[in-house]
Amino acid sequence: MNPKVFAISILAASVVIVLGTFIYSKVRIPQPIQQPVNQSVNQSVDKVASIEATPAVVCKRFTSLEEALKEPNIACVLDLSGQGLSSVPNDIKELTKLNEISLANNKLTEFPMALTTLHDIRVIDLSDNQISQVPKEIGNLRNLYSIDLSNNKVTSFPIEEFLTPPPGEKVTQASISVLKIKGTLVSALEKNRIKELVNSLQIEE
Repeated sequence: MNPKVFAISILAASVVIVLGTFIYSKVRIPQPIQQPVNQSVNQSVDKVASIEATPAVVCKRFTSLEEALKEPNIACVLDLSGQGLSSVPNDIKELTKLNEISLANNKLTEFPMALTTLHDIRVIDLSDNQISQVPKEIGNLRNLYSIDLSNNKVTSFPIEEFLTPPPGEKVTQASISVLKIKGTLVSALEKNRIKELVNSLQIEE
């Protein structure tokens, strides 16, 4: 081989090797990023803890007594308005967590005595029925805040029962704050009597 040609071949080969090395050092195939095992496990634990920390349902509104009785521990609101009821089943006593009940716009002629056993009840709506008398046992409802008797036939309300303490207890102020008697037969004299006994009571008429 011509010495000159041989020298040129060696030089060309050297240039190719140097150039290839340079390119390889600049361009590299990216390696997949591996997540630490501990971090992955911690994330899974956090997700489980998040699910377990989700608060359970503690209060639910029902429009059916039958359905409420299936979950008495979370039945705190019961709306049975406009269902054509002429009476209220005694089974309602099992709803000991009940806070509010609506029996408005039904066909009740008597105050549902079963309600007087629901000691946690705070709101009762009996408007638009045909009830003529409120029993003294309503005084058992020491947490009652509001009662709606609008558009019934009642002529009086035993407010004094809220001021009579159970044995061994003292009553400094009646819990009831709102009495709705619009469209009833309660006289002005009776309203004054009620107001004198519980001056803080708001009478809506």
